[in-house]
Amino acid sequence: MRPACADRPGRSTLRSVKVKRPERPIDPADWQRHMNRRLRAEFIAGAEEESRERLGRGLTVEELERVLRRYPGDLLPGP
Repeated sequence: MRPACADRPGRSTLRSVKVKRPERPIDPADWQRHMNRRLRAEFIAGAEEESRERLGRGLTVEELERVLRRYPGDLLPGP
């Protein structure tokens, strides 16, 4: 369970996630795609968790579509 934010009751904070880079070199574009997939998955998981706590059930397809419209977007390519 995620801790609630003090300044936004009922909201969750992102968990601190340590990301270990693989031992072998990886293409920066592949790494960025991988991180964007993980961020989207965490965003959806948070919405699903909130739905289960608030409504006692998971998201419907329509609710998931609304959640994805609120997704702030992927990481932009680095310099």
